[in-house]
Amino acid sequence: MYKIQIPRQIGKIIKEKRLQEGLTQEQLAQLSNTSRSLIYRLEKGVITGIMFDKLFSVLKVLELELAVIDTQNPPSEINEISLNNKTTPPQPEKDGPAVSTATGRKTKRKNNPNRNTQKQFEKELKALQNIEGLDFKRYIKG
Repeated sequence: MYKIQIPRQIGKIIKEKRLQEGLTQEQLAQLSNTSRSLIYRLEKGVITGIMFDKLFSVLKVLELELAVIDTQNPPSEINEISLNNKTTPPQPEKDGPAVSTATGRKTKRKNNPNRNTQKQFEKELKALQNIEGLDFKRYIKG
């Protein structure tokens, strides 16, 4: 598992996994039913305007998973991600606790220029952090 603290880190993981699989951005976009520009933005860590369903689609193709972890009972193996190309290699999971996928909340806000801004994302993240016993951090299973 990788502990994700900023959007650029998830982008780095997506890019590394895509390259390991020998896929171009265009191929990954086709397989995930998204666009090449979305893949490019994800890999750069630009999350503004990206809906969770699109992110999950990309992660599914790459056999990655976004999860919410209970910090009172965290998994035993979490790899810290750095941005200086010194990523800790993935460790095999030990029979740790099951993890829940993200909220699954659906929103329809078409034609709204303020949709999914960084500020809104941070506000929603803060609201999730207030759930008793949970600290919403993005983890990637790799």
